[in-house]
Amino acid sequence: PVYSKLIAGIGPMDGTLPSVPDRRIHSIHTLYRDAKGDMLILDEFTNGPVEQSWDAWAKKKPREASDTRNGREWIKTVLKADTVEGCPKIGNWMRTQLQHQRTAAIKDDWAWWTWNNEQSNFGKLLTVIGGRDETKQLFFAERPTCEVARSEWLSDTGY
Repeated sequence: PVYSKLIAGIGPMDGTLPSVPDRRIHSIHTLYRDAKGDMLILDEFTNGPVEQSWDAWAKKKPREASDTRNGREWIKTVLKADTVEGCPKIGNWMRTQLQHQRTAAIKDDWAWWTWNNEQSNFGKLLTVIGGRDETKQLFFAERPTCEVARSEWLSDTGY
């Protein structure tokens, strides 16, 4: 693995050793974004309705003039998932995840980012949690670049 040298000698990261937290991904969540803001859909890995996926909306030619996904309504009435809405609440949710040493994966809203011409303020949310207590966060992007920021930084001063 790419990071094997960084974790060499730690031992299994599956919760079997009292000194090493379980780092397996037990839950995956989906970030949904629109003009109303950010929404974290808990315990769901989704791309919207099968018959009209969010990615298909972003790829549509000619491009839609506005966001026609109606994702919030679909999440509420069809998916019926628990959600965390707004950057302040998402930041607090992430802080709680870190405090409890939980590991999770979050699927970003590729469609929203693409439809907004890949501008960084429409990209993945990267939570930066500071303070007196040290936190360790790991953020993966599939094709990071150094020329242009492609993530939106969400610092604890902003939520």
